Amino acid sequence: MTIRYEVLPIPAIARYTRTFEAGAVTFGVEYRLLNEEIIAEEYGKDARAKFGNVTPDVLAGVIDEDGVSIHILGSEDGLEYLRFDCFSAYPHYHYLVPREGHQTVIQFDPIADGPMIPWAMECMRSRLVAMLEHTGALEIACQVDSAVVEKVLIDVGREVETAVQRGKPMLADQGSDRLP
Repeated sequence: MTIRYEVLPIPAIARYTRTFEAGAVTFGVEYRLLNEEIIAEEYGKDARAKFGNVTPDVLAGVIDEDGVSIHILGSEDGLEYLRFDCFSAYPHYHYLVPREGHQTVIQFDPIADGPMIPWAMECMRSRLVAMLEHTGALEIACQVDSAVVEKVLIDVGREVETAVQRGKPMLADQGSDRLP
């Protein structure tokens, strides 16, 4: 299922996001909580109206999700262009067009594609440029150095594994090796 929203998603929560610069792009790894309270804090009481009252069927009713999110931002502009939400109940990814204020959310199919985290890591390795181009971030896509990205993704992968094992948010300045 693909849904276009005329609003951007809740941004990464900086204090819970570890960042890894890779030249033109920066990867952020966050163990993310997403529930009705957090959504209301970000968008107000009538949050669903801002999303056209459209939610994926699997999320009908109360939203209460958590899992690892991998954010891909432009290193110079700090804007988010791609996101992989590796949640258990509703794994999905986002194409964000931040300068125009809209996004497309695509439901991930674990039956066809297997577990989402390895799939997302492979997308970042082999399809990052094409995915950035799809968001309209052509300048950033042209500056991506695959060798730099490949090297940085080793650390991103380690942080993702740590976040999965931890199973809850951790302040980014605590470091991967110091669990609360």
